[in-house]
Amino acid sequence: MNLRQKTYRALFWSFIDKAGEQVLRFGFSIVLARLLPPEYFGLIGIALVITELSKVLVQSGFGLALINNQNATKVDECSVFFFNLFMGFFTTSLIFIFSPYVAEFYNLPELVSIIRALSATVFISSFGTIQTVLLTKNINFRSQTKVGLPATILSGIIGIFFAYMGFGVWALVYQTLVRSILVTSFLWIVNKWRPQLVFSFSAIGNMFAFGSKLLLGSIFQMLFDNLYIILIGKLFAPAQLGFYTKAKQMQQLPISAMWNIVARVAYPVMSALKHDQTKFRHTISKASSSIAFVVFPFFTIGALIAPRVFRIILGETWMPSVPLFQILCFANILLPLEHLRNSTILAKGNSSLYLKLLCFKNSLILFSALISFSWGINGMLIAFGIASYTQFFVSSYYASIETGYTIFSQISDTIPYALSTTVAAAATLLISSIYPSTSVFSVILVSFTGFSTYVLCGFIIKLEALKESFEAITPIFSKFVKVKA
Repeated sequence: MNLRQKTYRALFWSFIDKAGEQVLRFGFSIVLARLLPPEYFGLIGIALVITELSKVLVQSGFGLALINNQNATKVDECSVFFFNLFMGFFTTSLIFIFSPYVAEFYNLPELVSIIRALSATVFISSFGTIQTVLLTKNINFRSQTKVGLPATILSGIIGIFFAYMGFGVWALVYQTLVRSILVTSFLWIVNKWRPQLVFSFSAIGNMFAFGSKLLLGSIFQMLFDNLYIILIGKLFAPAQLGFYTKAKQMQQLPISAMWNIVARVAYPVMSALKHDQTKFRHTISKASSSIAFVVFPFFTIGALIAPRVFRIILGETWMPSVPLFQILCFANILLPLEHLRNSTILAKGNSSLYLKLLCFKNSLILFSALISFSWGINGMLIAFGIASYTQFFVSSYYASIETGYTIFSQISDTIPYALSTTVAAAATLLISSIYPSTSVFSVILVSFTGFSTYVLCGFIIKLEALKESFEAITPIFSKFVKVKA
C-alpha cells in the first residue's frame, strides 16, 4: 500500500473514529444536560483544565518527537514510555497535594474531592500514551477507532446512569474516570507493542531538544485554550461557567471532529513528505480545501440555527448559552486553518518558530481577555475573536515563508468555500424569516435549505473538495447497491 492509499484509508478511519466519538459525546451530553444543572458542568470544567494540562506535562512533547523521527528505535520508544509513567505519577501526586489551593482560589470547597478523583486519569492515561503515538506514527487509525468508540459508549452510559440515580456532579466524574480506564486498557489490547526494561537518558535528551519546544508550546496552548474557563470560573458564578462550557462544547463539535480527523493524518503524512517540497505543498493545499469545505458552512449555518437547536435539544435552561455559542462559531471559524499552518511549520522541523507563534498568539489572547473582562463574557469572546483573526494572518504569513505555500495560494484555495457559505447563509436567513417556528421540522427545513444551497453553489463553481467527496462516496454507494441487489 503506497502513501496515498494509506492516507485515504487513514482519513476514512480517522473520520469514523473522531466523528463517531464527537456525535456520541454530543448525544450523551444532551441527556446529561437534561439531568444535571449548569453549575455542575462549570465545576467539572474547572477540574478538567487541571487534569488536561497535567496530561500535556506527562507527554512532554515526546509523542510528536517520535512521530517526526522516522528512525526511532525500540530504546527510544521504551525510554519515552517509562518517562511518561514517571511524569504521570509525579503530576498526579502534585494535583492531589495542591487541589485544596485550587478550590480556595475559586472559593468552591467541593472542588477538592472532584479534582483529586480526576487526577487518577493523568496516571492512568500515561500508560497508553506510547500506544497512541505508535499507532498514529504508523497511520493506523482503524485500531484507534476500536478503542475510542466503545470507550465513549460505555462511559457515556455509566455517566447517564449515575446522573439518573441522583449522584449529581459525580456522574460526570465517574464518566471521565471510566473512559480513561477503558481507553488505556483497549489500547494495550489492540496494539501488540510491549516495553522492554531499557532506558536511555541520551535518547530522552535527543528527543527533548525537539520535544521541549513542543512541550512549552502545548502548555501555553492548553493554558490559553482554557483561559476563559479559568477567568470565568473566578469572576462569575459556576452556572455562568456552565453556560460557557456548554456553548464551547457545542461549538467544538464540528471543529474538534474536523481538526482531529485531518490533523492526526496530516502531520505524520507531512512529516514523511517534508523533503519533497512539491508533494508537501500539494498536501497542504488539499488539507486546506477539505477543512474550509466542512468548517465554513457548519459554523455559519450552525450559528444561525442555534436558538432553535438549543431550545429543542437542551431546553430553556440552557438558552443563555446561545449568544456565547454564536460568537464562538465566528471567532473560531479560521482556527482549524491556523492549526494546519502551524502543523506544516512543525512538520518541517521548525519547532522554534512554532513556539514563537504560539507565544505571540497567547499573548494576544491574554491581552484581549484582560482588557475585556469588564464587558462581560460576551465582550471577552468578541475580543478573543479579534485576537484569533489576527493570529491567523500571522501564522499564514510565516507558513508561506517556511513551506512555499504562498498567501495567494492560501486565499485562492479557501475563497470559493467562503463565497458558497455566504450564499448559503443568505438562504438560511431568508427561510428562517419566512418560517420562524421553533419546531423540529423548522430546524430540519432551515438546515436543509442552508446546506443544499451550499452544495448547489459548490456544483456551480466546481468546488474541488466537493468533487473529491462524491468521487470517494460513489464507489462505496455502488458496492452497497450491488450487495442489496
